[in-house]
Amino acid sequence: MVKAIKSSHVSVAEYFGKGAPIIAKVVGTPAEIEIFPGGAIEWEFLAVSQGKFEMICDVKDKTGKTHTEMGMKGTIIIR
Repeated sequence: MVKAIKSSHVSVAEYFGKGAPIIAKVVGTPAEIEIFPGGAIEWEFLAVSQGKFEMICDVKDKTGKTHTEMGMKGTIIIR
């Protein structure tokens, strides 16, 4: 997916919710973003090509299952 988008900006917040202080901004084209427990992210991007892109999380839970296996996944469709 990274080659199909151009990042506008990525903001990392201290916690989820309205008014959460932004503690970092990522500039450039990130291929991976790791958010720590309790953190939040806002990633704005512009599509530069069409396609269907799967989003997954391969972080393993204490049970040994990946977050994707537990339902943390999504699809972005660019037309």
